[in-house]
Amino acid sequence: MFSHAECVKGLFLYEGRCEVTCPDHYFPSLDAKLQPVCSYCHYTCKTCSGPSDYQCSSCYGDASLKQTSKAESYCYPKAILPALETSRWFYWMFVAFSINVTVLVMIMSYFIVCKLLQNFGCCIKQQHYRKMNSEDNLTDSLSKNRNSAVYDLSESDSDG
Repeated sequence: MFSHAECVKGLFLYEGRCEVTCPDHYFPSLDAKLQPVCSYCHYTCKTCSGPSDYQCSSCYGDASLKQTSKAESYCYPKAILPALETSRWFYWMFVAFSINVTVLVMIMSYFIVCKLLQNFGCCIKQQHYRKMNSEDNLTDSLSKNRNSAVYDLSESDSDG
């Protein structure tokens, strides 16, 4: 080992000495002079690939490594990991519930709007009228066609 401020290629400066690898709690990096040095990991990481809390490679005994993506790994205390998993489950349940409520509100709004339009006469069913022949009897027509309106134009045609 060397005890000076610069190391030969392939060695890292750590506490004034040149080391082949960086010890736990440190990661290889370059200083301001672009010299290879061992820099301190985030305090939650035992070993790491960079200075941030999402760059952990291994954790202390009371924590577990949780990889959130290919580039991010965090050390979480073992006591809170179940709570994190539970909160994720609650999040997805909240999203599903919100979607269901939105769909239900839309369906109810549709029926309410249709009912209001019917009350204001916007959606009245068109009534179909048919002309009565002179042989038709008004009472027979009404008994046969209870749901349709019937009018007799035979008298009004002969008046004019």
